[in-house]
Amino acid sequence: MASDTVFVDALPYIDKEYDDPRTQEVVHGLIEEEMARFRPKEYLRDRAIGHYNLAFKKGSILAAELARVSKGVPMAALDQTRYEVRAPDGAKAEDLGAWRDAVRNAKAQLGHQYNRQLNLELLGNYGANAWLHHNKALAGMESNMVATGKRLRDEADNINAQRQEAQTGLGQKLWHLDRQRVETADKNLQIALANAALQQQLKKYKET
Repeated sequence: MASDTVFVDALPYIDKEYDDPRTQEVVHGLIEEEMARFRPKEYLRDRAIGHYNLAFKKGSILAAELARVSKGVPMAALDQTRYEVRAPDGAKAEDLGAWRDAVRNAKAQLGHQYNRQLNLELLGNYGANAWLHHNKALAGMESNMVATGKRLRDEADNINAQRQEAQTGLGQKLWHLDRQRVETADKNLQIALANAALQQQLKKYKET
């Protein structure tokens, strides 16, 4: 016999002892007593951040970001100056390098604007159909999930129905066996009493 075999002796469809308030009180008392001695296992002990060695290369963005979060320093605001197209002013107005940087930035912004325009055109031409296909795919996923849920519910209902039928049949058998046990015990008691009475009579005959 396998050592991991579990025998379930509970028959919830025919066991009605728990419906008794006194039984419920005893059961709840046993549960509370066990919970008072129960020490829950630390299931997340191996998942703590300190358990892992988060080592990054010196000067890496991840190391700097982790240090910032650990210190509670708020994230710096996004620098949007690179998205602006401005001509050098002030002292830089006479700097040729500053003008070259400004021209490169203007070309980069022009490229970004071209990409945005291209994306808008693609969205206008194909976005509606892509969205319809996406919705159709979501509807198919929903139908599959609903069908799977219904199949699982039907399987569970079928298992419960079979369990109820089996337990109801066993309940009748157990009732007859229990009745036979009571009758047999009663007969054994009557036989024991009759035997005791005969022993007393036999003792009296021997004394006379």
